[in-house]
Amino acid sequence: MAEVEASTAASGGDRLRKASGGVLCAFTLLFIGVLAFSIRLFSVIKYESVIHEFDPYFNYRVTQFLSKSGIYEFWNWFDDRTWYPLGRVIGGTVYPGLTLTAGTIWWLLNSINIPLSVETVCVFTAPIFSANASWATYLLTKEAKGHGAGLMAATILAMVRLMLVLAPAACILSGIALSEAFNVLTRSMKFQRPRSDDGLPAAGDITPGTSNTAATITKNGNITKEKTENVSKGRPSKKNRKEKEWVGSSPVRPEKEEKLCVLPAEASAMGILFLIILCGLYVVHCVWAAAEAYSAPSIVLTSHSHEGLHIFDDFRESYAWLRHNTEVDDKVASWWD
Repeated sequence: MAEVEASTAASGGDRLRKASGGVLCAFTLLFIGVLAFSIRLFSVIKYESVIHEFDPYFNYRVTQFLSKSGIYEFWNWFDDRTWYPLGRVIGGTVYPGLTLTAGTIWWLLNSINIPLSVETVCVFTAPIFSANASWATYLLTKEAKGHGAGLMAATILAMVRLMLVLAPAACILSGIALSEAFNVLTRSMKFQRPRSDDGLPAAGDITPGTSNTAATITKNGNITKEKTENVSKGRPSKKNRKEKEWVGSSPVRPEKEEKLCVLPAEASAMGILFLIILCGLYVVHCVWAAAEAYSAPSIVLTSHSHEGLHIFDDFRESYAWLRHNTEVDDKVASWWD
């Protein structure tokens, strides 16, 4: 009766632990999404909601045409203002994914009476999809190495300001490496704690790394300690091992074991401290890069002097002058670079 009550209490504790872990994981993923979205808003806060580069201005203009004229006109649109004097067939030469995505988001928001402009939707499309990319990275890494590695990889990707082709792969590998490093170091410290319930000696009696001591972690996470010479002396023959593995007509598979590299407690603590400092420096670098290096638009120039920060908004002022002082079909001569 006591054994049944103990097993019931243990199963209840496991369910509570899993439920609390799931809630904590959900809140962590929500925080990662907010982080990925917020770290890309420095440019909006510093320079208002504007399209920053020259090529995105073309995509913004194409999205404007899509939202006003529809999908069929978009596919057959010949733009005589682009690649002048040749012009450009937009439907056959543009990558439509970004334009169609921004146009669909604008249409959905306006259909539910959220009247945002096309420019605002285009500005905030990238921050929104950075959060989606972080969550997708978590799901992918979780299938490979578990929840801890998934959360670590998602956090790293959320703070990467410049999203290149290999950035997700690098973030996944970095998350797995950091998760495994923390796992080894924390398990090493856990192994060296005094354990009175399983008969293991205290931390002072354990000498990690010696030839006659080995740490073994079973599949359910239990840590056992073996003497290698005792194992070698009491090793059964192949015939006895086969007889023990077979009970009746069904085989009994031995419990999966994983060897653990046990480090001294001081080295484990120093390793954990080093990884925390490394992660902190990564956070500082990403925030600085997002705020300074990658948030200065090409169409808005800045300079620093003893008088402070100077902002030169000549490009947008010139575009505004042309828009108000020339006709729609006027041609303006310009040059590249």
